[in-house]
Amino acid sequence: MNRKEKNKKEIKLRLSEEELAHLNRNVARTGLSREQYLRLLVTDRIPAALPPADYGVIVRQLNRLEQEIRAAAANLQGETDRFRLMSAVQTVHSTTLMMQNALLPQATAPFIPLQSEVMRSA
Repeated sequence: MNRKEKNKKEIKLRLSEEELAHLNRNVARTGLSREQYLRLLVTDRIPAALPPADYGVIVRQLNRLEQEIRAAAANLQGETDRFRLMSAVQTVHSTTLMMQNALLPQATAPFIPLQSEVMRSA
């Protein structure tokens, strides 16, 4: 069964102008279509926002810097200098990981409704 046959069910949903604008803003942050966005929500997954435009450039620069520092550390004679350079490598590496975790949340994380959403539905 191809995707077109699988997705034959249609639901109609009425939204206020404000709700539609809110949905469209959230969808625009992800780069997904509205249908893809809603399918993720229906399957209890939170669509991740796209990272900033400079994200890829920054990660590549940090990775290149990490490799250059590692190469420099391998050529050093003194343990003190090697330790300082390897400490810098760890800082670059941990910064890269923190940035990735902050900017690229897991799109497959379980959906947890906001407290305000829970209160409204009660």
